Amino acid sequence: RNYGGTWERRVTGLPAEAYVRVVREDPEREGLCYAGTEAGLFVSLDGGRAWRSFRRNLPPVAITDLTLREGDLVVATQGRGFWILDDLSALRQLEEAHLAADLVLFAPADLRTLLGGGGGFSQGRGQNPQPGALIHYWIGEGLDQETPVSLTIRAADGDVLRTFGGEDGDELNLEPGLRRLHWDLRLDGIASIPGQFTYGSTAGPRVPPGTYEVELRQGEASARASFSYLPDPRVEHRPQAWSEQQEWARAIHAAADRVQENVNALRRTRSQLQGLQGREDFPLADEAEALISDLSAWEESVIQVKQETFQDVINFPNRLNAELLDALSKLDGNGPELTDGLRGHAHDLLSREADAQAALDALIERVAAFNATFAEQALPAVELPKR
Repeated sequence: RNYGGTWERRVTGLPAEAYVRVVREDPEREGLCYAGTEAGLFVSLDGGRAWRSFRRNLPPVAITDLTLREGDLVVATQGRGFWILDDLSALRQLEEAHLAADLVLFAPADLRTLLGGGGGFSQGRGQNPQPGALIHYWIGEGLDQETPVSLTIRAADGDVLRTFGGEDGDELNLEPGLRRLHWDLRLDGIASIPGQFTYGSTAGPRVPPGTYEVELRQGEASARASFSYLPDPRVEHRPQAWSEQQEWARAIHAAADRVQENVNALRRTRSQLQGLQGREDFPLADEAEALISDLSAWEESVIQVKQETFQDVINFPNRLNAELLDALSKLDGNGPELTDGLRGHAHDLLSREADAQAALDALIERVAAFNATFAEQALPAVELPKR
């Protein structure tokens, strides 16, 4: 105002000792600025008038340069290497009003399918971003922690794919602040068998390219946002290829889950029968022994009980559950177009699983008859596996 005769401080939030080395404005949101200072990283939502520390897990070190590339913030530090903040989509949507709210959902960034991938080990300490969708949400200090909060992911047709939080969902972080949930673009995983080595991944199948909706809910209050999972532009396929691939993958996924769940239920039933055998002068000892033997034989027909490590597959061949898991990994990992051989193999496995289920149903009928005999003699019954 007077050619530098007097000066007025126009910014807040920057400590006196944090002299600024670099300032960058976000290329997609006007007024969103990042400052690298002697005392770390700061962010401003109003064009540089008010600043907040944005350290997160950065070490307390001087920031010498900043650049923004493909939705990420790249930070150069004084002697502590390069750091990258993946996915700025939440910051680009953040408003001052959000910071006073109890619950806010930010729209996830669109992402693209990239089939295939590399491997190997790195000598560095950096980590690549996790593959999948990053979902950001804000938890305020005043959030009612007694009322369940859930985050649900749905397909475009409304089909529920995954649920986090709530009463039955996977874990959801509700600590105050800006939170990030990673969804690996997969359905719920296959049931595990406690204490039993399983050769193969029990992860659920990946979803196909499309539009997906996220809902964050607490009681009657909810917020929704959607994002697109874009197809790999390098891959050509028939229009119906993805729907066919999903049909086969989900059928194999369901079959593998049934086998594993059936083994768990069978073991609970067998344990009860073994407990009955320990009773003195038990009148149905022979019937219990026959059931235990046949239940064990069924279990050994669908899982390899002798395997304890991945090296054991050399001496103890895989059974139906591992073959289903292997087929799912092939259906899920090589794009939408399936070979005739893979379709035929999947069909054979589904037929074998149906036969195994029929054999188990017959065993369940025998356990039910065993219970009927118990009732006639006023003895406690054995809990039946669910069909």
